[in-house]
Amino acid sequence: MPHCAELLDASGLLNETPAAPLPGGDVVGDWQVFGVQQTGQLERANVDKGGAGRLVRKCEDLHREALAKAVRPWWKFW
Repeated sequence: MPHCAELLDASGLLNETPAAPLPGGDVVGDWQVFGVQQTGQLERANVDKGGAGRLVRKCEDLHREALAKAVRPWWKFW
């Protein structure tokens, strides 16, 4: 049985992505900067989640390949 979940946990890809800090004032420019930063954090979160999916799929593929090689009929010994 593969331990893909352990690899995923160790990668940290599913950890919460922190939000951008809220601006302290009423200056429009500060809120615009916040919007850009928050969008960047969303992009970062999406990249992490995509990477997590790829990691699990690759782990499972490798496990299936190894299992297929290990469980061969006795007459296929090479």
